[in-house]
Amino acid sequence: MQHTRPCAPSRPWPSYPVYFGVLFIINNAIGLITPLVGVVLNVVCGVSRVSMDDLIPRRLAVDDRAAGRASFADAVPRSRRRTCKMVRRLTLWKDPIMKRVMILNGPNLNMLGIREPHIYGTTTLDQVNAGCEEAAAKLGLKLAFHQSNHEGVLVDLIQSARQDADAIVINPAGLSFTSVSIMDAIKTFEGPVLEVHISNIHARDEYHRHSKISSVATGVICGLGPFGYIAALHAIANMN
Repeated sequence: MQHTRPCAPSRPWPSYPVYFGVLFIINNAIGLITPLVGVVLNVVCGVSRVSMDDLIPRRLAVDDRAAGRASFADAVPRSRRRTCKMVRRLTLWKDPIMKRVMILNGPNLNMLGIREPHIYGTTTLDQVNAGCEEAAAKLGLKLAFHQSNHEGVLVDLIQSARQDADAIVINPAGLSFTSVSIMDAIKTFEGPVLEVHISNIHARDEYHRHSKISSVATGVICGLGPFGYIAALHAIANMN
């Protein structure tokens, strides 16, 4: 004789009116809270004589190719700054931070495209600059591009980067292998420093193989041609 299992009792139908009622209450609660936040902000601005426009920093042109945001201190009068800061904390406002990158190029790099194209290629320094500007705009970086044939000028630029830059990309060129002064200047910079070489210096002759700057650099990129500069910018954009 076969024994059959008793059928499990069917589950009761869910109470759809209850679900609808809960969603209705949540939806209306959100609709009621949102206008109240707006009213509070308007009351605070009215009492403190601060306009809503003061809470949004004005955009300032950095140069012909990029735009940056004015600092909160520049955008808001001193007398209204404290109230604006309070309101912006309530609204969880955060200013976007644009990283400042200084790119430094050493001696003879102004001759790129002419000097030993079988090693360095035919890309000129102006083309490298244009490519870096384009990449920086896409990555949200503010760029300063320099080249000098003089060691002291490069040392001065590195020292100025302590106030003017958050990161340095440097191709010291021939000074990579001789300059203790540049190495010491980089030691004073607290941000990341990426050393870039167009050619693979490790496959070069003995004079172009051992960089003193590598010992103080955060990272080294070599052998990628002019794209090494772009790779350095991508790395900096992803650093915390």
